[in-house]
Amino acid sequence: MSNVGATLVKITMLAAGAVLGALLARLYDDALMRQAEERSQRDKNRYAQGLSPVKSGPAQPIITPNQDA
Repeated sequence: MSNVGATLVKITMLAAGAVLGALLARLYDDALMRQAEERSQRDKNRYAQGLSPVKSGPAQPIITPNQDA
């Protein structure tokens, strides 16, 4: 393969990777936005019922009474 041909293949692959990355980033962003909207709606419903919003954070470890430190 000539240097010109190899360069064209590399540029094509780079452009294809950029397009694919942009599409994946958009899909990921849409999924995060949908999840945030669902969480917001759930919190609004809980607030309307007089309940506190569900806390989302790291899970706390379960410690049994007979577990040594």
